[in-house]
Amino acid sequence: MMKRLWLLPLMLLLVAQDCETPPPPANEYCSGAVMRPEPGVLDSLMEGVGGVWNTIIGGTPSTDRRATVKVLFGSAYCTGTVIGKRTVLTAGHCGYASATTHTILIEDGQRIASTSHLVHPDYFKWVYKHDLEGRKSDLMLLFTDQDLPGPIVDNLYDSSLAALCTDLLAQGYGQVGEGDTPGLNESHYTVTWEEDKSLITKQATPGGSCFGDSGSALYALLGDNPVNLKIAGVLSTTASSDCLVSATYVKAEYFREWIAANTR
Repeated sequence: MMKRLWLLPLMLLLVAQDCETPPPPANEYCSGAVMRPEPGVLDSLMEGVGGVWNTIIGGTPSTDRRATVKVLFGSAYCTGTVIGKRTVLTAGHCGYASATTHTILIEDGQRIASTSHLVHPDYFKWVYKHDLEGRKSDLMLLFTDQDLPGPIVDNLYDSSLAALCTDLLAQGYGQVGEGDTPGLNESHYTVTWEEDKSLITKQATPGGSCFGDSGSALYALLGDNPVNLKIAGVLSTTASSDCLVSATYVKAEYFREWIAANTR
């Protein structure tokens, strides 16, 4: 018996290595005005982009907001997409508590209050149990009692049409740095499609998505018509505090039935 006891610490070590420690809740590091990179990191990154810090990192100011809006809640904010006359799609971590109130800010300064919100039920498996599968359902719908201004993008991208997708465009209102209030920025991305049905990852060239971009759409532009937009993904997390590593999107098509059934 004693001869076998020495194996116990080794077995425990192997088990520990096989267990993935869940990262902190997404809302702790994805929403605007929540977390910042270390000052030294920020300074070096600003030097790398000519002293100008715009998010989406490495992007350019948008001349067309598409269906993108800013979503305010408490002292933080996210980005969302108008997908119905009275519905905005964003990330579940952008104020998932039932008592949270949201305000939808249109680029011209118009504010529209959300009367209620609906988080994908599987996301709460992440919130309360840190179930990593639940995190892949990081989606929320916001509802209003008045019509939202257009345009409305109510089409979800079908990955089987990948050969027809000429461009993938990310837009967001993200910010980094105290007092930084950038407008809407955008960038074009190369996307690695994962085998996982509910996640896609984005590689930015250069840069990435950052705080406040959470909930923003990754638009698929089909054909030569820039108006022909579909939503391929919804930004869930940035992969590092400097925002320069690939970000993770919820694959919208996997949740097509839930989105369609609840859109107003």
